[in-house]
Amino acid sequence: MRTSPIIIGILLATTGCANMTPTEQGVTAGTTVGGAVGTGTYYLLRAAGVNNDVAVPLAASFGVGVGGAIGYYAYHEATLAQQRASVARAKEYYASLTPSQQAHIKKIAVKTVPGPQTQGVPVGFVDTKTWKADPAYTDMKSQPANLEVIKTPHDDAATFLN
Repeated sequence: MRTSPIIIGILLATTGCANMTPTEQGVTAGTTVGGAVGTGTYYLLRAAGVNNDVAVPLAASFGVGVGGAIGYYAYHEATLAQQRASVARAKEYYASLTPSQQAHIKKIAVKTVPGPQTQGVPVGFVDTKTWKADPAYTDMKSQPANLEVIKTPHDDAATFLN
């Protein structure tokens, strides 16, 4: 098994870099683990006597499936982090309002943590009746006319008043 030290070296070299986004880490880990799983599957199939014409595509597809699942999970987890941050900041802002102000607010838009494709300022929208964050986020470049900007301890928050 001459490939084991190579696989372990690649795993150690490519996972968990501090300057990578969660998505980049997930894709890197998914690719590396998928390659390792595919390689391991190939050797198991060959040891069981499976023909090379069958072992290579089967091992490759298994490795791609595992790698894709890990990459998808990492992307989705980053989105969940954005949603959690949005809801927490929206609740904090909503609690600081008077009941008469709260009665007019349907959604709160708050600055949230950067996501995998963030280009500008990441903004999440939270419904104040269900306290669920909209999974779609936007990068705000300018402030829309129907938003009132309020300062919170964390970031700028904007409330939809209509």
